[in-house]
Amino acid sequence: MKSQRIPTKITLDSYAASHRAVTELAVVIGGIELAEKIKKGQFKLGKLGGRTATMPEIWRTAVAA
Repeated sequence: MKSQRIPTKITLDSYAASHRAVTELAVVIGGIELAEKIKKGQFKLGKLGGRTATMPEIWRTAVAA
């Protein structure tokens, strides 16, 4: 395979489902990024203090932020 370029722009027509799909994809990408931050210890747990928190507690705190 030859070198392929990565798309930098998405052009959509007026089909509403396409716009919804792109919007939902942005949410999924945000969730993945948040999970990576939690995994790397880059998300401040604030309300949970310094104690060891369970994953559900971390997610509830993250969603509330």
